[in-house]
Amino acid sequence: MKQKTKRQKVRRRVSAEGFFLLCILGVLLMFPIDGIRRLVKKPDTSGNIVAEGNFVGVTEAPTEPAASGADGQPPAETQIQQANTTLPFGGGTVPDGCVSVSQDQTTLHNGRLLQLDSAHAFSGTVSGLTTFAEKNESYRIKQMELQVLPEVVEAMNQMGEAYQAATGKADLMIYSTTAPYEVQGSLYPDALPDRATGLCVDLCILNADTSISRMEETEPWVAANAWQYGFVVSYPAEDADATGVTAPYHLRFVGRVHAGIMHREGLTLNAYETVLKLHTIETPLTYRDGAEDYTVYYVPAETGVADVPVPLDVEYSISGNNVDGFIVEVKGTLS
Repeated sequence: MKQKTKRQKVRRRVSAEGFFLLCILGVLLMFPIDGIRRLVKKPDTSGNIVAEGNFVGVTEAPTEPAASGADGQPPAETQIQQANTTLPFGGGTVPDGCVSVSQDQTTLHNGRLLQLDSAHAFSGTVSGLTTFAEKNESYRIKQMELQVLPEVVEAMNQMGEAYQAATGKADLMIYSTTAPYEVQGSLYPDALPDRATGLCVDLCILNADTSISRMEETEPWVAANAWQYGFVVSYPAEDADATGVTAPYHLRFVGRVHAGIMHREGLTLNAYETVLKLHTIETPLTYRDGAEDYTVYYVPAETGVADVPVPLDVEYSISGNNVDGFIVEVKGTLS
């Protein structure tokens, strides 16, 4: 019978050099292991203290959605963080897709939508005035030396042609523009608040016997259609209590978009300037002029200064309102 032979286990010994290498390897592995542990383990924030106060500077959202308060609304910190995308501008953040355009007192007092009345004088500057040398034959001029901005001549040419086509007459006459026609017995001697803007015309009627008639009321076709060419009556009788002025013969060029919105909403210029303040970039007015869309919004100014947000790569214009803010007109709609 064969005897079973017991196998003896071989005992392996680690040399001093090997032990030293293992120690170094263990130390090196501690750093990545600790880093992984920190990533997967959530920090304990139960001991953090949040001070009460102004959180307007907060720009980062919490890591996790905050719990609702007792009224079902997010806590104040979350509300402020969310508000950073919808703050009224002039002190808020600039939304995505927009750039900030700085405006100051100079531009506050210039533009087509200035509030100009007995309590608010014109203190802006006007350059680039021209005569009516480029006028067409659909209307008349009291004096060829009368001056306005070029866009007024263009708009008058278009409105005059439409008036002549509709009425068969070419009896509209521009009597005065930037200043009253100062002669004895002048039809319109009024020093109106917005005359100096270069955007205004005083209309009268040239009669068949070459006499001139004052417009005691805005000519009916003009009253119904001037908005299509960018004109509005600056000082209608219904605004007299607010403006301190009445001048049914006096038109101001504000542009087709603004005149179109006023017509659509049934607003006078004074009322429109008030309504605009309700429409910031978060709640703008929109208007479609033929095939084009436009957006209009108001930006409040602090001490006459504001960083006005405008969308990138679009046509826009900015007008001061002469009091407390700026009106932006953008070609297109805001996404």
